[in-house]
Amino acid sequence: AFFSAAVISIAGALSMALTINDLLPAALKRDSAAIAAAAAISGALYLSPHLIVTVAALITLIVLIYNRPLIGLALILFWAPFFLAPLELYLWAAPMVELSALATLSAAILRGALAWLRGARIGRLRLNAFDWLMLALGALGCLSLLWSAERAPALRELRVIMIEPLLFYALLRALRLERREWLLLADVFLMAGAAVSLIGLYGYVTGTGGFALAEQGTRRLMSVYSSPNNLALFLGRVLPFGVALFCFAPSWFRRVGVGILTALVLLALALTQSLGAALLGVPAAVACALLLWDWRRGGVILLGIALIAVIALPVAARIPRLQGALDLSRASSLMRTQLWQASLSMIAEHPLTGVGLDQFLYLYRSRYILPSAWEEPDLSHPHNLLLDFWLRLGLGGLVAFGALQLVFWRRGLRLWRALRGDPWLSACVVGALGAMANILAHGLVDNSYFVIDLAYSFCFVVGLISSLYQAP
Repeated sequence: AFFSAAVISIAGALSMALTINDLLPAALKRDSAAIAAAAAISGALYLSPHLIVTVAALITLIVLIYNRPLIGLALILFWAPFFLAPLELYLWAAPMVELSALATLSAAILRGALAWLRGARIGRLRLNAFDWLMLALGALGCLSLLWSAERAPALRELRVIMIEPLLFYALLRALRLERREWLLLADVFLMAGAAVSLIGLYGYVTGTGGFALAEQGTRRLMSVYSSPNNLALFLGRVLPFGVALFCFAPSWFRRVGVGILTALVLLALALTQSLGAALLGVPAAVACALLLWDWRRGGVILLGIALIAVIALPVAARIPRLQGALDLSRASSLMRTQLWQASLSMIAEHPLTGVGLDQFLYLYRSRYILPSAWEEPDLSHPHNLLLDFWLRLGLGGLVAFGALQLVFWRRGLRLWRALRGDPWLSACVVGALGAMANILAHGLVDNSYFVIDLAYSFCFVVGLISSLYQAP
């Protein structure tokens, strides 16, 4: 009762603050205090069993986001990995990331409308190559509904995987964030990875959950996800931001804090025992981040890591999960090769249009699965980013994704060279480049975009480079 009264009181106070010159109390004008308040309120919103407390917390959160849209962007990034645990809202449920995205979009539109009514000058956003290519991906997603046999899952994926993350990208572009705000979002992204890691590690150590049993009873960490591989996909994108923020940290105090969070992420990644992360995603991300930080010192560190890996090979060979990791005849490797064969057959019959959003599962298990792959019929994607974009968005989607990568790396590296004197923005840019390296490398054998958390993190990485490249 006390907790409920406290939350309701806070909601009332902040609602009144909104009516007085559209300002929050002075203590909440500072980003750190405002984000701390938003984190506490969103936690209350997420955990509250009572509808009235939920409504009060939701109203309070909207007030905070209205006054400081950056808070909404931070909440979207933080809650993205928790999409499998939706918030119960009376007769329906929705992930916090979705509620945060809709609240932030609504607040941004309302602020813009009120500014326009007051006669304030609103600068126009000049669209760049990133924007047009992201719009093209969204348009192709909408167009794919015309040939999607299973309309309901296609509509859902269009909403939660394409439209809402692309609206997040649009907010990142339209709000014209400042230098310190990009750094804050990078910090929040790292904190989200550390929070997911900490939750998983607690369950792993105490034996209360958050892990799956693999070969010979080996535990594989999965935290809030339904699969260890999904956890590895998300943390693989977070890790290069941690490495970059650590390497570019201007003070030992900050370096220690970032180092602790990054260590949590790295430990959790190791305990997922994801071969795609260990052999492809993490090496690509870490190598990219270290070499862009300082190619001499980074190169020495990479050589040291490689030497340690070679020395540790005999020990790694004793881990059941890692035995025969490069053996193409092992079950997981054989499954992927059979899956790729089936995917190519699917493409051969639908070369221009693909099969549509979230259609792979239904077609694969009913028509295209190879007889020898009967043990795993419920696979929802082809475990390869090129095949995935082609099958979901057609040949146009594959071309748009390829063009986006070309623009991303050309402009990202140009931006990295231009910002070498700015440690804060350099850390953000290097983290984004490392994250994209992870997406491409790990995406060769697993998912890359078409999961809620992966879609939001992809849009964050692209939005960061796009905005900083165009910034004056």
